[in-house]
Amino acid sequence: MLGNLSFGRSMPTQCDSFIERIAHFLYHVHINCLGRPPLLRTTFAFAVCFSLLSSFVGCGPESKVGIISGTVKVDGKAAEKGSISFIPLDEQGPTAGTEIKDGKFRSEAALGECKVEIRIPRVVGKKKIYDTPDSPVQEISEEVLPAKYNEASELRVEIKKGTNSKDWDLATKTK
Repeated sequence: MLGNLSFGRSMPTQCDSFIERIAHFLYHVHINCLGRPPLLRTTFAFAVCFSLLSSFVGCGPESKVGIISGTVKVDGKAAEKGSISFIPLDEQGPTAGTEIKDGKFRSEAALGECKVEIRIPRVVGKKKIYDTPDSPVQEISEEVLPAKYNEASELRVEIKKGTNSKDWDLATKTK
């Protein structure tokens, strides 16, 4: 607590308010910096101000995002790699998404009901980037999943405050 910092001088341990503790702290910082080179005083003052301002992070309006994590399986097997996107149905929050790696994902997403788009690529070939003999090669991939999981997604999830979990077990063949 700030009340226990003294910088070699006595400081009251009981203060009426948080603001009063900050004022006492800054007073003792000022006293402690007298007689020091100007650059050191300026650097120290900047560091103190930055620390105090940093302590107020999170004191603003309530967060409008939740955390969602889970797994993605395709035909019963963990998806090696891919991507997952969360698109708010009310269009009030930002679209969010992340990479799927070894069948797992974790992302922030806007609170409320979201449309979910999942994409799982499969490499089907390679092509030269340029028409030269020493051209680098680029992989050609195609989507493994049917459009009902991505372009025309039917998938939905409700994102609530805090941590959410959702596992998806998708099929490449439509029934």
